[in-house]
Amino acid sequence: MTFSVCRNLFAGVALVLAGCCPDPSISSDASVSDDGGAQDARPDILPSPDSSSTCADVTIQTTIVEPTVTLVIDQSGSMNTDLVDGLSRWDAVHAALTGPEGVVTELESKVRFGLSLYSDEDGGTAACPLVTSVDAMLRNRSMIDQVYRDSEPLGETPTGDALQVIQESIGLSPDDTNPHIFVLATDGGPDRCGEPDGHDDVSRRLSVEAVEAAFDLGIRTFVIALGEETVAEEHLQDLANAGVGMEGAEYFEATDPAGLAAVLRGVVSSELTCTLELEGRIDPAFACSGQVILDGTPLECESPNGWRTVDETHIELLGDACVRLQTEEVLLSATFPCEALI
Repeated sequence: MTFSVCRNLFAGVALVLAGCCPDPSISSDASVSDDGGAQDARPDILPSPDSSSTCADVTIQTTIVEPTVTLVIDQSGSMNTDLVDGLSRWDAVHAALTGPEGVVTELESKVRFGLSLYSDEDGGTAACPLVTSVDAMLRNRSMIDQVYRDSEPLGETPTGDALQVIQESIGLSPDDTNPHIFVLATDGGPDRCGEPDGHDDVSRRLSVEAVEAAFDLGIRTFVIALGEETVAEEHLQDLANAGVGMEGAEYFEATDPAGLAAVLRGVVSSELTCTLELEGRIDPAFACSGQVILDGTPLECESPNGWRTVDETHIELLGDACVRLQTEEVLLSATFPCEALI
C-alpha cells in the first residue's frame, strides 16, 4: 500500500514504509497539514501482539536537508568606494543579494539565509564589534533587504572579532546535521577591536583563527574579495584554507556586479542538497527492496539518476531526479517492505 503527498518544493515529503497487512482493516492514511507537512491519521495502529507476520503501514515524514547560509558583509567605510563607475561596493552587494536577480531573491525558498553586517565607528568604540544581524530562516528576503537598506558603511573592519561574535550567536547544537556556511564579503584587510588601525599580522591571524574556530563548529566559510587587489592574496588564501579545512582552497574576487552575482550564486547553489531526512529508520542492507517514485516514475536504487540510501535515517535523490526535486514542485512517494524497517 502506497500513499503519496503533494507538497510545495522544500516544504517536506511523506514517505510510506509499506508493510505486510493481510488484514484489510489494518492501514494508515496520510494527509496534508495546514503547514504542508504530512500527518498520520491513525498513528497508534500497531501489529497484533499475537501475529508476528502482521505489520502495519507506517507513514514517515521527511524533510529536505536545507543549508543555512549566513551572509557576513563588511560594513567598513571603504565599502562606499565604487566597484564600477557609479555603483559602490555596498550597493553592488545589496543588489546581488536582494535585487530582482539576487541570490536571496532566487533561493529564499530553498536556503535558510541570515545576514550579519559588521564594522565599528571610526577610531573604535567600546561596543566593538558592531554587528547587525538577521536570523537565518527560509523566505527571509524581505527582512534581509530591509535591514540592509536601513544600514550604511561605518568605519573599521574588525573581521576576526565580528566572526567570533557571529558564530557564538548562532548556537549550533551537536545534533544539527544541516550544512552551515558563512559567505564573507569584504573589501579590505582586517583590523581589530582596540586597534582600529591595526591592519597587521595580528589582525590577519585573528581573522584566520576565527574562521578556523567556525570550521571546528561545523561552519565552513567562503571568502569573496570585493574589488581588485583589495585584500592581500596571501591572506585570502589563508582564510579560504581555514574555511574548508584544506590547503589550496578556492577563494573569490569580484570586480563587477555580474561577477559578484555569479560568485554568490555559485557558492550558495553548491550547498543545495537532495538529501531527505527520515523521521524513522530503515536498514540500508534492505533499502533497495523499497521503491521511490517521482511524479509517477519509479527511480532506480543506486542509479546515477535515481536514489541511494545515505544511512538509516537519510536517502538521497541523484542526478536528474535531484535536479527535478530542486527546481520543480513534484509528487514523491516511497514504499519499503517490513524487512527494511528498524
